[in-house]
Amino acid sequence: MSSSANTLIATVLRFLAGALLVYGALSCLGIVGNFVSSPTPFSLLLGLCLFLAALSTFRDAVTPPLPLEQLPPPSPEILAIAASGERIAAIKAYRRMTGASLKSAIQIIDQGRRDAPSASPANQ
Repeated sequence: MSSSANTLIATVLRFLAGALLVYGALSCLGIVGNFVSSPTPFSLLLGLCLFLAALSTFRDAVTPPLPLEQLPPPSPEILAIAASGERIAAIKAYRRMTGASLKSAIQIIDQGRRDAPSASPANQ
């Protein structure tokens, strides 16, 4: 299974877990469902804890990528992949390593290819 499929599955699972936590929090607070007829201090505390856990889950599921200025340079291994002509594989590896957006990864890999000394006689 590819890395992007694993990331998608993990994001969906985090979202579902967050939704379940929100429903549990609302149930404990007596807003939805028949969990409690009138909220007790324990159910209010449980509802608050579930709601905070849901917020944390949603925040982790939608973490934005780092800006271009904060991304690290590509590793020598990734630059070697790019230099061998496998530009797309290098971009994928860099994104997997850093969590960079596609646009940022393309810019960084292309910049690394321009800055790296060329080993190929065709580029000299």
